[in-house]
Amino acid sequence: LEKNDTSTNQQESKVEEVISQPPKVEETVNIIDTSSFAVLSQETINLSHYGHDCYGCTSGRTASGYYVGDGRIYYQDQTFGSVRVVAADSKYPLGTILRIGYNGNKITAIVLDRGGGIGDGKKYQIDLLTSSNSKAMELGIIYNTSLEVLRLGY
Repeated sequence: LEKNDTSTNQQESKVEEVISQPPKVEETVNIIDTSSFAVLSQETINLSHYGHDCYGCTSGRTASGYYVGDGRIYYQDQTFGSVRVVAADSKYPLGTILRIGYNGNKITAIVLDRGGGIGDGKKYQIDLLTSSNSKAMELGIIYNTSLEVLRLGY
């Protein structure tokens, strides 16, 4: 009888654990070629990574209010398609579209978040959202990254 009680308690714990974590979202990704878009400005920056579950990122929402608590890393923009979410200094208004190039890759991103550890005069200028903080730690810092502004604000 005690064995049954113990196994029931273990099952209840597992159910509570599953319920407390939001379900992963399946993202539809529509990447478009931005090579023909005009570049408004460009600079070389240091790129860091963060996850929605990072320390201090408890709300699951970006500074713009966009929900990322389920691990989503893309935003669907009417003009630019599926773009990655980044945190940036306030010199880039929310909704700014950036093209980031590193290690032969180019990604298009949108500024939807802010961060105290990023900005001009700081070690990192852009913080790229990843699906988890552990993934962010794995990716680390990318130095001398090219940054091109394709749209300033919404």
